[in-house]
Amino acid sequence: MKHQLLKNYVLLFSIFITTTLISQNVNIPDYEFKQALLNYSPAIDTNNDNQISLQEAAAVTVLNISGYQSIEDIGGLCPDPNDPNCIGGGGGIISFGISDFTGIEAFTNLTSLTCNNNELISLDVSTLTSLTYLDCSNNINSMVTLEYYPGIGTLVLPTSGTIETLICNNNDLSTLDTSSQTALITLNTSFNRLLSLTLPTTNTLTSLNSSRNQLTTLDVSLNTSLVSLTCDNNNINNLALPNTNTLTFLNCQRNQITTLDTSNYTSLTSLICDNNYINNLILPNTNTLKTLKCFVNQIPSLDVSNNAGLTHLDCRNNPLTTLDVLQNIALTTINCSSTQLTNLDLTNNTLLTTLACGGNQIIDLDLSRQTSLNTLYCNNNQLTSLNIKNGNNTALSSNRYNTTNNPNLNLICVDDISYANSTFINKDAQSYYSDICSFIPTNSNTITGTVSFDFDANGCDPLDTKSINTKLTSSSTNTSNVTFTDANGQYLMYTQEANNTLDIFTNLPSFFTVTPTTQNVNFTGSGATQNIDFCITANAVVNDVKVSILPYSESRPGFQTNLRIYYENLGSTILSGDINLTFDDSKEVFISATETVVNQTTNSLSWNYTNLKPFEKKYIDVIFEINRPTDAVNPVNNGDILSYSCVINPTSGDANPTDNTANLDDTTIGSYDPNDIIALEGNFIDENEVSNYLNYRIRFQNTGTASAINIVVKNELDTDLDWDSFEPITASHDYRISINDDNKVDFIFENIHLADSTSNEPVSHGWIYYKIKPKSTFAIGDVIDNTANIYFDFNPPVITNTYQTQIAEPVIPSVPDLKAKVYPNPTRRFATIKVNLKGKLKVYNKYGVLVYKHRLKKGKNNFDFGWLPKGRYFLKIKSKDQIIHKKLVIKRRGNGHGHGHGHGNHNNSHGRHCNHNND
Repeated sequence: MKHQLLKNYVLLFSIFITTTLISQNVNIPDYEFKQALLNYSPAIDTNNDNQISLQEAAAVTVLNISGYQSIEDIGGLCPDPNDPNCIGGGGGIISFGISDFTGIEAFTNLTSLTCNNNELISLDVSTLTSLTYLDCSNNINSMVTLEYYPGIGTLVLPTSGTIETLICNNNDLSTLDTSSQTALITLNTSFNRLLSLTLPTTNTLTSLNSSRNQLTTLDVSLNTSLVSLTCDNNNINNLALPNTNTLTFLNCQRNQITTLDTSNYTSLTSLICDNNYINNLILPNTNTLKTLKCFVNQIPSLDVSNNAGLTHLDCRNNPLTTLDVLQNIALTTINCSSTQLTNLDLTNNTLLTTLACGGNQIIDLDLSRQTSLNTLYCNNNQLTSLNIKNGNNTALSSNRYNTTNNPNLNLICVDDISYANSTFINKDAQSYYSDICSFIPTNSNTITGTVSFDFDANGCDPLDTKSINTKLTSSSTNTSNVTFTDANGQYLMYTQEANNTLDIFTNLPSFFTVTPTTQNVNFTGSGATQNIDFCITANAVVNDVKVSILPYSESRPGFQTNLRIYYENLGSTILSGDINLTFDDSKEVFISATETVVNQTTNSLSWNYTNLKPFEKKYIDVIFEINRPTDAVNPVNNGDILSYSCVINPTSGDANPTDNTANLDDTTIGSYDPNDIIALEGNFIDENEVSNYLNYRIRFQNTGTASAINIVVKNELDTDLDWDSFEPITASHDYRISINDDNKVDFIFENIHLADSTSNEPVSHGWIYYKIKPKSTFAIGDVIDNTANIYFDFNPPVITNTYQTQIAEPVIPSVPDLKAKVYPNPTRRFATIKVNLKGKLKVYNKYGVLVYKHRLKKGKNNFDFGWLPKGRYFLKIKSKDQIIHKKLVIKRRGNGHGHGHGHGNHNNSHGRHCNHNND
């Protein structure tokens, strides 16, 4: 009996002990939750009994049991939870989706709990009175079963007020009361369905995100330490903000707010309030604001003048009629599309990279200062002018460019026409690209001045003669610009560089000195002008006059033709003398001249000139009428040659007698293009003429229906030309020259007001002459191409013909020996040179100075040498590679004037051959 009683006692004690032990374990009904705890790292089940005791739970302070965020996470699981390559290794665990957190109440010492990405529908952590961090976000779906879960609908927090961070976004909460969380710093309740949110009234809260809920009011006025507030995508019509300046970020987009006053928030850096009903937006007076997005509202006016630090502005879809961003120099992005703007001044916004201003009424848009622009949408406006010539059009993306639906936009100014045509295709059919926009580059300064000749040696002054066509170069680290003085000796150039070196290149003989030769020109900012004058003085007494003949109209049988005789003083003394012109009276008749003819024969004209000052250049225009093809006697047909020879005296004592004579062979033509370019030397030159100048003429005519106010002729010089040898000769109207990139020549006629051909055809023409040498490497078979683009105002360019000049390979035909006879010899005036081959004549005086040259036709060539002083002359007669030397003695000077008939058959395809003393 005693033995049996003892056994019963032992059994009862065992049952008691077992019951006691079981009662000390935490009840965790959710299998996934329990497995997560048992497999947790670091271990919670320290005695490895596959149970979590109260003592083990109380020992945990940080618990991270997250579910899967994506299907890919599942593949990373491994059997060993301590494997560092296993998901969750190194701390915490990733569960398969916990739906019941019963048992969490035993973890009474938790300070941090993370249970996001599970399948919870409720969470009670009211017993966790030490909790400071809680993340229960994203309990809305299972990545294991791919089923949708509504998320946490009930969240019970401890009343201890210890929580500092609460993250409960992406759940199913409809109400949340955090008023007892007096230590709360960060709160994220986004992506729930909150109808009410009660916040603590303490000033600890610095970050609140309650976006994408169903709130109608939000009161954070007592949260005076708030730094970041995100409450977008609610139904808020009443937003009460704190009356402090701590707020730096505010996102309240997509609500029903009508008035937003942020004037107190002088630390604000980002304000996002788009898609509301705001009709009154007040911004803070601060430079800290970087981003402002207030699009799709009802804002009638927007004042950003006090926000100089603004970099991103999006105010599209508002009834704005004006937008002043001149003070916002830091802006890189502007979107003001679909407003009611008629004007947008971006002068100061030079850092702009993105501009979207489509759907407005903007008329003029200048983006020439925006050198970093890569995106432009200005479609659907009323643009008449668009300037994107900023020096960096290659940065502008072709698929982020749109100027369509601007029916009045014709000209779009760009850096490079060909690049724009191939890249910027989103434009209207009537719109075209041009690189001619303004004569004054943006952000530029001006260098100007005068080059004068100090004839009276008392210092240069306004009364002194001016030097024309004098070359000046402004160079800096990045750019170089060349110009020439105009007819008044003045020059003008623009520079966008701060530090420049100005050099003058006069090509003057050694008997002239220029002061200064180099000048440093420095600028700060833009819009300034510096005047730098140059003074030329003579250091020797030298006589030197020069004459040249230039045709400035086409010679057509039966019509009038126009010549211009230029004469200039290249020496250092005042000179007087006469000018003699001979022409072929069998083919044309003299009509008139702009200067009085003092002596005239059937084939010669003479003029006197007096007191021609050093550096002075004058001209005489002469008009002839050419015989018709139907004339019974001496008819003139297309392709016939009109020959001219001009001599300026005095030749005695002249420093360079070779330029005292000029010859021109002009070939008659039929129909012609009034906008063209030719070289007077023809399409072919001999190999021995490579070192000579090519004389180019560019002609233009305004064939429009209104006068052309400004004309620019752009001429890109061929690479086979020696760019440094470029020299302007003359033009029909006042102009200036700008050369960029060494070979891009702009002839700029500002305020030319050239009449249109319909209103006044005779004065609707203009022309340019310049000369330039081929490079010494120009070889037989090489071709120089030359094309000009003529811009009448801001219309598309008129493109001339491409004129080609080639070194012809010498042809050595089987020809008889050259024979020549000169008679009478000696002579007092007239002489005949008879040759059996056509060729060229050169006449040298006894000093070996060339005084005359002319073409010879086969047969008799009659000359009047009465203008030459008496003496012995040496004749050089050349035909191809054959040369004959003869002597001619003039017994006494005659009273006549030079008469030369060179009736050779000259086959110049361009229509002219001239000799301007290039030999």
